[in-house]
Amino acid sequence: QFPESYRGSFSAAVALSDAARVAAVSAENSIAIDYYRHGDQAPEQAALKIYHHGAPVALSRRVPVLENIGFRVISERTFEIDRGEAGPVFIHDMELDSATGRPIDLSGGGALFEDIFLSVWRGDADNDGYDGLAQSAGLWSKEIVILRAYGRYLQQAGIPQSQDFIAAALNRYPEIARGLFQL
Repeated sequence: QFPESYRGSFSAAVALSDAARVAAVSAENSIAIDYYRHGDQAPEQAALKIYHHGAPVALSRRVPVLENIGFRVISERTFEIDRGEAGPVFIHDMELDSATGRPIDLSGGGALFEDIFLSVWRGDADNDGYDGLAQSAGLWSKEIVILRAYGRYLQQAGIPQSQDFIAAALNRYPEIARGLFQL
């Protein structure tokens, strides 16, 4: 059952969509994500809902991942959905801005950003500046991992620049990052 604070914040249509996602979250499948845009948000803004089973996700775990993807977290609200014996689900509703001021591309329903967030969440990818290539260059997590490997190889080969420096340079020049991946 949705709490009163949730019902006062969202329409019935949004609640139906959220109810489907809440129903899909379980102890075995503990997280779901939905990037979207409100009708009154600018192209440089977006919203994100994180649905998590059992316990809320600490801001200190969510925000660094989102910042590395290239978002600034503007606001956040958390709602607890009581599902009885199925266990609670927490909905974290967040307002985001693009850290670069560029439009946020939510084509595909935000699947690209979901891919990056969940890859970091599962431990399949590092939480670092390379993740920003999703927003700047439109690269997926399996594509970013290749550029991350190139950066680490260069460091082993003896270049003095740090991984943060390399990631920042690739994010500044997304066409070059895409070209390096294609190469």
